[in-house]
Amino acid sequence: MATITPVRAVNKEVVTWTWTGVSTADTMVATDPFYGSSIVRGSAQITGTAGGGTFTLSASNDGVTYATLKDTGGSAITTTAAATWFEFETSAVYFKPTASGGAGDDMNFVLSFRVY
Repeated sequence: MATITPVRAVNKEVVTWTWTGVSTADTMVATDPFYGSSIVRGSAQITGTAGGGTFTLSASNDGVTYATLKDTGGSAITTTAAATWFEFETSAVYFKPTASGGAGDDMNFVLSFRVY
């Protein structure tokens, strides 16, 4: 069981956070990508080997209580397959992917954000 800390990259007005080599036994560290910005539009890409696990993107305003984030169509951002793409718009402060169940998984979570 590892604790996975995301790596931050900035390309002009786009901020990207990446958690790599995630298994369902790992804990992902939450991120506060905007440091005080209000509303963001973002995308979540989940790639790798799913191994039967469930992978979810959660959001929080206090960094303690998280709820599953919904995409722009109103569906929960959760999947059991790799190579999945979601788009969302939110004013949440913190973001954290979670993984549960499965075995033999090796996933990557990439979140990209634009501030509006």
